[in-house]
Amino acid sequence: LSNLLLVMGCAFLAGGLIHHDQRYNQAGAATQCSLMSMSVFAIGLPTIYTNILKQDEEWEHMVAVSRWVSVMLLGVYFAYLVFQLKTHAHLFQDEDAEEEEESPDLSAPAAAVLLLASTVVTSFATDYLIEALKGTVETWKVSREFVGIIMLPIIGNAAEHYTAIT
Repeated sequence: LSNLLLVMGCAFLAGGLIHHDQRYNQAGAATQCSLMSMSVFAIGLPTIYTNILKQDEEWEHMVAVSRWVSVMLLGVYFAYLVFQLKTHAHLFQDEDAEEEEESPDLSAPAAAVLLLASTVVTSFATDYLIEALKGTVETWKVSREFVGIIMLPIIGNAAEHYTAIT
């Protein structure tokens, strides 16, 4: 959600300040909007029903519905990947881009080692961040939900936000 709203909004704002006319791929935008709407309904409706329903058998039924919705969303995501990368790749390619093939900067084994090392470092950094946030939540008197839903996505995607805007 933070990527779609914060980063895209900042990218639109920064792009609008520099380039007064901006062009976007209509098919790509329509696909993204449809997927986002479906995801919101698929995640939101079981959550709403779970909060409304109070009987145990209804609760268990909604847990099953929620799990099947998760499986369905995973299937839709894979179908979208096939759509974007295989069947309709031309809709998502830059019209002005040249078709030159770039050579990779790293070999496959070097990239695998770098990925493994990055995963280990990220794991330790995540543990450190979680421990640091416990003190922040107590000191700032903010809820854990606010930190988890608002602050962590912004902090976690700071590099991505910066590259999307510049």
